[in-house]
Amino acid sequence: TIGESLIIKNGKTIHRVNYDEILFCEAQLNYVRFVTNETDIIAYQTLTETEKLLPDTIFVRSHRSYIVNKNKVKTIEGNQIVFDKTRFAMIGASFREVFLEKIGM
Repeated sequence: TIGESLIIKNGKTIHRVNYDEILFCEAQLNYVRFVTNETDIIAYQTLTETEKLLPDTIFVRSHRSYIVNKNKVKTIEGNQIVFDKTRFAMIGASFREVFLEKIGM
């Protein structure tokens, strides 16, 4: 991390992504998919490692497979977090209460 951004390695490519560009992170086995408005970046690291790199003032764990940018949540429909018409993350039952508290709902 550098100030307001995160350095993400994807193979031989290194990306610098501002925190406010990240909608959410999704675990995919030993990889993490960083979803932004413009692109998805896959990095070889665990979600637990990713969680340690992200500021907890902005990012909240919502599920064992998801970390979300609380400033980018548009609506919550049941167990789904909606960012826009095509991008969603899940809320796990064991994370729900703390998640809703941290995002102010």
